[in-house]
Amino acid sequence: MLLLVISVLLSAMVAGYATLSTSHLRHWARQKDAAAKKLYPLKARGSGVLLTLELLRAFSFSAVVILVTNNFGIWQSWAIISVLLFVAFIVLTQLYLKPFGIRLLVWLSSPLLALTNGLKPIMLPLGRLFYSFLDEEPVTLTKEELQRMLEAVSPEDTDLSEEELRILESVLTYSARTVHDIMIPKSKVVTVPVGEALTPIVLDGLYKTGHAHFPVMGDDKKTVVGMLNMHDIMDINRHPSVEAAMQQKVYFVDEDRGLDHALEVFYKTKQTVFVVHNSASDMVGIITMEDILQQILGKPGAKEHHKPVEPENLKVEDTGSEQAAVVE
Repeated sequence: MLLLVISVLLSAMVAGYATLSTSHLRHWARQKDAAAKKLYPLKARGSGVLLTLELLRAFSFSAVVILVTNNFGIWQSWAIISVLLFVAFIVLTQLYLKPFGIRLLVWLSSPLLALTNGLKPIMLPLGRLFYSFLDEEPVTLTKEELQRMLEAVSPEDTDLSEEELRILESVLTYSARTVHDIMIPKSKVVTVPVGEALTPIVLDGLYKTGHAHFPVMGDDKKTVVGMLNMHDIMDINRHPSVEAAMQQKVYFVDEDRGLDHALEVFYKTKQTVFVVHNSASDMVGIITMEDILQQILGKPGAKEHHKPVEPENLKVEDTGSEQAAVVE
């Protein structure tokens, strides 16, 4: 029974050792955490400590097997050993004893390090031989797992700031959102008719809206025929009317497209604003590059205002209309 208990405790230590993170322990050791200061030297040894634990476990359980087979018949021994393996090493160790195994590693860190150093002449070639036949298993971390990890982390647990943690969480979630989720809805978009004269009163009204982009509506008041940018209309002598000042190419993006797609086409077209349309090709809002960047930085809510970015010259082929191009 004593040998069996020792085997189970060694298995708990092996299971607990496997859950430890070297970088995490290093960080907390630097923060003067007592447990991390004892566990980090064990984990920093790489495979040495693990092989020492496995060797001790093999010796102890081999002794249990020998004693069982010497005192029982072959079929009884087979049944007893099978039950012991399942209950002691799978059920107890994997489900219940991992935390206790980590505590044992903390308590026994000094003698375990000393034993590992003493067995170094055996462990060093054994470790090289062992890993020469096994490729290191790649660590697979899904987006969902990483999101859960970030949600559970506070600035006190890491050297990342609260701002950096928020940005990381936003970067992982922004692609799951659609253009419709963050667009400026049509009800809040200021539009101008194509035949409007850019008088001082009109310019003052547009400036006071705080917006930088204004869709230009055609005579039917439904079709977007251009985009008026605030920086293009400050000189009324140069542009006496909306039609003369507007950008005649209009770029559309579907409201159901993901933000990762929208960011990509913003980059490719060098545009700063898209008109958002629905499946019926009706305008339902606009979206700007700033809106997407705010989502990535975890600061949604602020909408476009003055000081717009000067767009670069664009080379986008027409889609059959002289005034519209659809970003797909």
